[in-house]
Amino acid sequence: MNAPPSEPGALRLGLWYFAFFAALGAFQPYAVPLLTGRGCTVAEATALLAWMPAARVLTTPLWTWWADRSGAIDRTLCAASALALVAFVPLLAPRSYPVTLALLLVFASGRGASGPLADALTLSWAERAGGTYGRTRAWGTVGYTLAVAATGRWLHGGQTAAWVCAAGLAASLLLSFSLPRAPRAPREALSPALGVLFTTPSYLLLLVVGMLHQVGLGSYDTLFVEAFSRAAGDTAAGLAVALGTLAEVAMMALGRRVLARWGPWALLVVSVAASALRWLALAEGSSVEALFAMQVLHGFTFGGWFLASVTLADRVAPRPVRASAQGVFHTTVFGVMTVGVLRVDAALLVRDGIAAVWWLSVGASVLATALALAGRRWLARKA
Repeated sequence: MNAPPSEPGALRLGLWYFAFFAALGAFQPYAVPLLTGRGCTVAEATALLAWMPAARVLTTPLWTWWADRSGAIDRTLCAASALALVAFVPLLAPRSYPVTLALLLVFASGRGASGPLADALTLSWAERAGGTYGRTRAWGTVGYTLAVAATGRWLHGGQTAAWVCAAGLAASLLLSFSLPRAPRAPREALSPALGVLFTTPSYLLLLVVGMLHQVGLGSYDTLFVEAFSRAAGDTAAGLAVALGTLAEVAMMALGRRVLARWGPWALLVVSVAASALRWLALAEGSSVEALFAMQVLHGFTFGGWFLASVTLADRVAPRPVRASAQGVFHTTVFGVMTVGVLRVDAALLVRDGIAAVWWLSVGASVLATALALAGRRWLARKA
């Protein structure tokens, strides 16, 4: 008989997400001042951070492949969490440029793999115990938001952020030793299962839709706050982001009901379609009030889309490679595509201005919506 979703595993997984994403919330917005406080110039800090996505792209699939091969997703998550902490702690003191670069690359490797490994572990637990992935994952959004707010408002960012990040990484490492274990699959099943995964049309379609969707999300993550601040001030921009975060948490918390009622493909279609409306409002230069109200759509734009995507990736993946399915998705969408989006955005900003960035996002979201809708219909006919 399945264990109730209120079993201790739910709390431990939720606390792991909270601690890990709190560490990210203390690091990502304050990474440049953190490094400049350790002796780097702004140019050097920016160049150092630019290497981190490349490390994630190259190493995350290896981590998740090893998790599947060893049949121990939980222990691989422990190793990735430990590596991230061990690499980050020396950054608390000034280091030479080559040493800082090496530490950041190792940190990016462990940090980048931890998310998809935790997702695979949580989805496996939810399948066995009747738990809820979305509600558990929502703890991560709460942790990230609180860390960003606390570090910026009360701890004044910069150097304190490094200690908050280290504390979050240490807590997530300790918690990782108590997480539920995933069932082990025979090693000999790994290679055939990978072949099935990479020839599954629905999985490949999910990757394409995710890459197109990331065109808008990547631009939002880097440009929205600055654009909104210019129009309405920093306080209003912070409130707008907070509203979007609340909508995301609500979607994650209600995810089980939404998925049960709509199904993951329908949620995916609605989420990418809502994104097109959101980017259109930005491209058209809508009023501050309208843009603020549009932040509610972040519940779909990120929360609904991410929930639907990881659920679909897990459902279509053969059981022996469920970690690899998450790893490839994260690497392709959040790694490879994000790097490409940032480069394109930089060129568009110089040549055509920020409106061109949002129009590109609109086009990508419309195409993603069409592909997701066509895929849903094709799968329904096939079934």
